Amino acid sequence: MFQIVSSRYLTQELIPSIYGSPRDGKKPDYGPHDLALLLITMAVGALVDMTQQPYNAEALRYFIMARAAAGLEPMMERGSLATVRFLHLLSIYNGLCGKESSLPNTYALLNIAGIMAQRIGLHVDPSHWGLDEKTCYERRVAFWNLCEGDTWQSLGTGRPPCMCNCIDSAPEIPSEEEEAKFTQGETPLGFGRWGHIHLKECSVLLLRFVNAAKPLSYERALELDKHFRSSALPAIEYTETSQPSLSMQWYVRSHYIELILITLHKGFFAQAISTHPENPLQSPYAHSFITSYHCAVHFLRTTRVQFQRLPELMTRIWQIWTFTLTACLIVGSVALHSRLIVLDPSPVHVFEEACILLEDAGKINSRAAKGLPVLLAMREKIRQMFPSADSPRVPGVTKEDPGAEVERVAVFGGKTRLLASSAIKQAARQGGPLHVHLPSHTPSPPHSHGITPPPAVPSPERDQRWEGVSTQVPSYSSYGNLGQPATNPSQPNYPAFDQGPALNAWPTSQIAQPFTEPYHYASSGSGGVDSTDFIFNDSWTAFLQGHGVLPKIS
Repeated sequence: MFQIVSSRYLTQELIPSIYGSPRDGKKPDYGPHDLALLLITMAVGALVDMTQQPYNAEALRYFIMARAAAGLEPMMERGSLATVRFLHLLSIYNGLCGKESSLPNTYALLNIAGIMAQRIGLHVDPSHWGLDEKTCYERRVAFWNLCEGDTWQSLGTGRPPCMCNCIDSAPEIPSEEEEAKFTQGETPLGFGRWGHIHLKECSVLLLRFVNAAKPLSYERALELDKHFRSSALPAIEYTETSQPSLSMQWYVRSHYIELILITLHKGFFAQAISTHPENPLQSPYAHSFITSYHCAVHFLRTTRVQFQRLPELMTRIWQIWTFTLTACLIVGSVALHSRLIVLDPSPVHVFEEACILLEDAGKINSRAAKGLPVLLAMREKIRQMFPSADSPRVPGVTKEDPGAEVERVAVFGGKTRLLASSAIKQAARQGGPLHVHLPSHTPSPPHSHGITPPPAVPSPERDQRWEGVSTQVPSYSSYGNLGQPATNPSQPNYPAFDQGPALNAWPTSQIAQPFTEPYHYASSGSGGVDSTDFIFNDSWTAFLQGHGVLPKIS
């Protein structure tokens, strides 16, 4: 995730050029920015060194020396590939150092790195200049890694990207042969070739729609949904003895598509809740409501499993907890608006587990600790609504006419009132429970990427609060039907329905678009979670303001 320079480059090129003896009396072939690159690499390495305390003094020492070395030479006049790499790693350091006030610098430094990359022509394929294969590979990888960080920074914070416009004329993605040749058995830099491909085909495509001046139509959103679900990720062979680097590779790939789908649907998810708070399944955005919930549940469960395996490393990466807070808000909001529906897994139980996860992570990570009060307040509301963990509805809810419930679920499938009434009459004649059958086509689940989750290995020193909580990451199919019949005899049997309808079943021409007011950016000192980390579109912003996460701007 943070490997911007390879171990081979450090040990065989950079370090010997700086500390090696000059040959034939010649001046060593390195500059201040090369020294700064080495020092900032050591700083980031010290931050993720599990043998040291988080935010240790050694990392700070290297960080100070790296900045001092970089200041010895003007960046704008003497910029190089080493300068771009240094700025990229400097941005990563600010995100890992544990200071909440340093997080805005990650965005600024990454943008400066993007400007420097374009200044030295990193956005142009180096083959046009007749450079050797190794240099071409290094420049291409540096460009795509920088775009990866810039894109996910923008998706995670809502800030505009710097490198997105360069993708159309970007250098070629390194081939598998080039990656194998120049990595020589090492872990590929960044996410590797698969990350570059999915960046170009998925992440950047989504980012352009998210940052567009014109709101994304729901018809186009459903087309993108289908496109993202069809993107397959390469499998990872994972064993119990795998190194942390391989474990983190599995973790990143296990929810890569889910994060993209959450970002795509979260604005429509907020629309579904705001327009139909009693039952979001009545909303024309019901598909986004269900998709956001399923993806959030999957992300939280994979994060919980990985946190149990590598808690020291997970708590040092702030981006993870930014997305975790977003997923928690989605699940908690579903729990608050699920009185008339039954979801599997139960949003109440999932949210309880998520709060425990944030409580544990908040002991070290400031981002998790900063968002925890909002989640705890939401948990109190949920506990007041559902005093019994076994009952997913509020006691005292009157039993509705079964026809109304069928029509509520039928809206999700695009069925007409007449068809729903026919189903009611047929079920009444047969004397059996009501069932609604939606179109047989279901988009391929985002978790079916050929990635086998690691076996659950409970730690003997694990907190007792985790006892009884499953650590096995479920596949998308293990969610079962979203709507389940109530197990309590005193409650009505609610119809089951499939995971999602066919894309062409949606009456997209009759669906209104989300809010179109301009974006609002609040200052980071307003309390709660930093507002600039959660702004994607206006419906999502208004939704977060309603939950007290963002301040309301007059």
